[in-house]
Amino acid sequence: TNDTRFWMGGGRAQSAESDEEGRFELRGISEGEVRLSGSFDGLKNPEPLELEVGANDVRDGYELVFGDGLAIRGAVFWSDGAPVSGARVGLETEDRPQTQRWRRSANQLWVTTDEAGAFALTGLEPGTYRVRANQDSPEEAEPLGRWRGVKEDVTAGTSGVEIKLEEPSIVSGRLLKTDGTPLKAEETEGISVTLSTVSESEASVKSLHGSLYRRGDVEEDGTFRITGIYPAEY
Repeated sequence: TNDTRFWMGGGRAQSAESDEEGRFELRGISEGEVRLSGSFDGLKNPEPLELEVGANDVRDGYELVFGDGLAIRGAVFWSDGAPVSGARVGLETEDRPQTQRWRRSANQLWVTTDEAGAFALTGLEPGTYRVRANQDSPEEAEPLGRWRGVKEDVTAGTSGVEIKLEEPSIVSGRLLKTDGTPLKAEETEGISVTLSTVSESEASVKSLHGSLYRRGDVEEDGTFRITGIYPAEY
């Protein structure tokens, strides 16, 4: 199929798409040791072939076999149960957080939900995954950051996964001097407040969204406001 992409990496990567019969051709390959591989959305990538290419070599007859793989299918919803269109949905494995699925590039790890909020993550190895989803704040809500949702311990091959997005929270307050009096306007210039999650090993409430770091500016009256906060110990 012409949706299949092949590439050869060595000193300089080359890529091409296959034709309707699955045939492909890569030209301008640098002399030396190279790796031949391919990708097709929804299928497991084949094992790459290691080749030794000489000057002016012409090689043919190589076959790359794609496996069916497994899928995780489901839908993403707002907190009120309405479907979320255009949400980004991606995977993490237990042993390698932020892993790249089947050695694909990071931008291929994520899929986007359709108008009904549905998604399909395909071409997966057997195993257990953490499924993440996020989307910008809905138009009628205050823009406090991306809404996020997580579903843990999802087995490849599962359908009907439902992820509800969580509205981000706010941390606000006011800076005071040690004697309890407010800061003067000129004293707040250049001051910012930061909020970050404690290390996972020490946290009593662990973040489902990885390490978080947020920053807020201090107003002239000493008040501050930090948005985009999710349940965790900070």
